[in-house]
Amino acid sequence: MPRRFSFAFFGAALSLVALSSCSPVRFSAQENSDKPGGGVTPQGGTINCDPKMNGSATSLTLTSTSANPNLAANCDPSNVTYNWTVTRDNAPVTINGLGGATSTPDFLGAGAGTYFISLDATSIGWTSYQLNTPLQVTVQGGGGGLPNIACNPKINGDKTTVTLAGANPTIAGNCVPPGVSYVWTVRRGGVTVSIPGMSGSSATPDFLSAGPGTYEVWLTANQSGYNAYTATSPLTVIVPNGGGNTGTPVSSTHNITVSNNKLDILLVVDDSKSMLADNRRLASRLEGFVNDLSAQGFDWQMCATLTRAQQISEGSAYYWGASYNWSNNPLSPQYILKSGTPDIYGIFTRTIENIGAGWEGTDDERAIKASWWHLWNGEPGVDGSSGCYRKEAGLAVIILSDEDERSIGGDNTQAAYESEKNKPLESDDLPQTYVNYVRQIFGAEKRFSVNSIIVRPGDALCKQKQDAEGTASHYGVKYAELSNLTNGYIGSICESDYSANLRYFKDAIVRSQASLPLQCPNPVGGTVNVTVNPPYAYTTSIDNGRLVFNPQIPAGSTVKLEYTCP
Repeated sequence: MPRRFSFAFFGAALSLVALSSCSPVRFSAQENSDKPGGGVTPQGGTINCDPKMNGSATSLTLTSTSANPNLAANCDPSNVTYNWTVTRDNAPVTINGLGGATSTPDFLGAGAGTYFISLDATSIGWTSYQLNTPLQVTVQGGGGGLPNIACNPKINGDKTTVTLAGANPTIAGNCVPPGVSYVWTVRRGGVTVSIPGMSGSSATPDFLSAGPGTYEVWLTANQSGYNAYTATSPLTVIVPNGGGNTGTPVSSTHNITVSNNKLDILLVVDDSKSMLADNRRLASRLEGFVNDLSAQGFDWQMCATLTRAQQISEGSAYYWGASYNWSNNPLSPQYILKSGTPDIYGIFTRTIENIGAGWEGTDDERAIKASWWHLWNGEPGVDGSSGCYRKEAGLAVIILSDEDERSIGGDNTQAAYESEKNKPLESDDLPQTYVNYVRQIFGAEKRFSVNSIIVRPGDALCKQKQDAEGTASHYGVKYAELSNLTNGYIGSICESDYSANLRYFKDAIVRSQASLPLQCPNPVGGTVNVTVNPPYAYTTSIDNGRLVFNPQIPAGSTVKLEYTCP
C-alpha cells in the first residue's frame, strides 16, 4: 500500500513537499519513533501526575489564621513543563508563587473566593498530562475574615493624570500595610505594553522611550493574610508627539550577497480522507508557484512531509518529520526538489497521487509537530541531517489542511466526533514552540514565514462547504496563529483554484526575502533614509519591524539605513 502524506504550509522561505519514499532521519537519544498520530518517542511515554495540597488534600478552606497551602504536582517524570492555571468566578486569576513541581502559592493574598486549580504537564516526546478535576481552595473573607489592603496610587505626588514635557513621571502605589507585592499593568490603545522601570512601590518608569500615546496604568497589590487591592480606575500618562525625547539615532550597513536569494520550502501534506481533492488542486498549481520564484531569481529547494508519523522502510518504526520522496525526481537525494528540475508539473501531480488519502492514522493531523521534527531531522551542521535546510537560506512553510492541529486544536468544544476529544496539544504541537525552535537554530534574523490554506477561523460558509463533502471540518485556529506569528499568508481551502493563494504566498516570500531588520518597529516619523550602492529603482515600506524593498535588492549591493528610534 503506498504511503499517504498530508500537506501543511508554513511560512515564506521554507517549503516541504511529500515524495514517494522517505528520507533518512537522525537516530539518537531524541529519535522520534512513533505510531501514526501517537506523538510518543521511544524514550517517552505518558506523563503521570497526582496533584495534591499539603500532602494529600484536593480541597482546602483557608481563614485569616491559616497558612497558604503547599502544592505539589507529583509528576513522573519530574523534568516536564508545568502549566498551572487558576480561575475564580469563571475568570482566570494570577496567584503569586504558583509554579513548578512544588510551590506555596499565595491564595490568601488574592482575597476571598473559591479558586479552581488546573495543571497541564508537557514534554516533547511524551503524551501530556491534563488534570480532569481541578483542585479547590476556598478563602473565607468578611465578618472576621481577612482585612483589606488600602492603596492610593498617584503620579508626581498628588496627580492621577499627567502630560509629559521632557521628563518621565514618578508613580507611587501608597499602599498599607507596608511590604505588599505590587503588580503594575500598563495599556496603550487597549493593548498591554511593557514600560522599563515600572515596578515596586515607587518608580520613575521610562514612558518616553515607549513613544507617543496615552498610557493607562493599573495597580493590583497582594499580601498574605489580606484581601487583595485592585484599582477601579487607572492613572493616565500622556506622551505627546516628541515627548521631549529626541530619540536614538541608528545607522546600519548591510551587504547583500547571493545567499540572500536562497530559499528552502517545506510542504506539509494532510493526507486524511477528506483531503485528496484539495491536494490535487494544490499539486496542479505548484508548478506556476515555483516558476514564479525562479523568475524572481530565487535559488529554491523544496522538501515535503506528512501531518502524521511515517515508516522510512518496510517494518521500521514510525517517525515524525521524515521527508517524502518526490515521484520520478531525477535528483539525488530524491526527497529534495530543486529549481531547474525538468517536468516539475508531473513530479508534483504524481507525488500527490502516490501519497493518496485516508490511510490508517491520518485522522489525527499534526502539521506543527511534523514541521518541528522535520527541522530536527534537517538541522544544519548536525551529522545525519537531511539537507533540506541551508543555514543561509530563507525558510517558507506551506500548510494545506481542512482541520486544526490534532483536528480541534486541543479545544474539546470544537469536536464533531467523540474520537476527536481528549487529545491535548503537546509542546511540539504549539505554534510558539515551532517559531522558537526556528529562531534557536537560525537566529532572530532568519527570513521565515508559514503560509496556510485552511478553513479560516470564523468562515462559516467555507466550513459548511467542506462539511458537505462528507467529513466534518474544523477552523484552522492554530495554523492561522502560526501564520500570524511569522507574517505569513492565510488562504482559504474553499477556493476552487489555488493560484491566487499561491500567488499571495509567493508575494509573502518575496517580502520576507526582500527586507532588512530595523532596531525598532516604528522609527520616529515613520522615516528611514536609505542609500543603495550601486543605485537601482525601488520603493520601500515598513512591515512588522522590517524595511521591505520592492523589487528586492540585487545581490552584490551595499545598503545603508539611517533612522531614529523613539
